[in-house]
Amino acid sequence: KAEQIELEAGEIEAKVKELSRGFSDSSRIDPARLRQAVQEDLMRDKLLGWLESHSTVTEKAPEQGNDATADAKPKAKKGGGKKAAASADA
Repeated sequence: KAEQIELEAGEIEAKVKELSRGFSDSSRIDPARLRQAVQEDLMRDKLLGWLESHSTVTEKAPEQGNDATADAKPKAKKGGGKKAAASADA
């Protein structure tokens, strides 16, 4: 709420009506749950838009002599092939 990101009732109602027209059997749709889902979806869209417009991405150059990719990937454990071969024979 500090960023003053809010939804207007008209936005929500317009989206609910748009989605309701697309349903073949709207009598099976719970209007309260549909409204809640629409609110969450619209809020997520607004928040992502706000984040995109208010953020800055800075790429750092990799440090020399630091092989981080080799350390980040764990090596495969040995001996796993026996179990796979035994289950294939069964």
